Amino acid sequence: MFQRLVGDTAADTWLVQDADHRVDIGASSRDIRLSATVPVTGDAYADQPDADSAVEVWLAHPVGGPAIEALLRRVQKSMGDAHPKEGSPRHRMVANMRLSQLAGLPIVPLGFDDVQKLVETVRSAAGTGREEAS
Repeated sequence: MFQRLVGDTAADTWLVQDADHRVDIGASSRDIRLSATVPVTGDAYADQPDADSAVEVWLAHPVGGPAIEALLRRVQKSMGDAHPKEGSPRHRMVANMRLSQLAGLPIVPLGFDDVQKLVETVRSAAGTGREEAS
């Protein structure tokens, strides 16, 4: 059963993966008298994005997605026509940038404090169990 445990350093915990586990009952390992397969449902889990995660990772996260979308709407309002159109090469480039990289661009009205607030939002949601697997 321990083969299906995964250590998550971001959440500082062990997670159980979905799997079927075989349970053997017997007098010893050489004398198995009963065996059954038991399905085990794993822990709900979503990777925890951080400042170095790509914008697209943030957008796909169940808690981080709505939080960063609100922030990006604010950025879009202040940038006007300079904001990349959805589906454009510039838009795809931004989606693949690390959030900390995006905050470092002088033209983007997004600060490192904003990034830190997003990270804290996701971490606090994970700590209260409000997050679901995607």
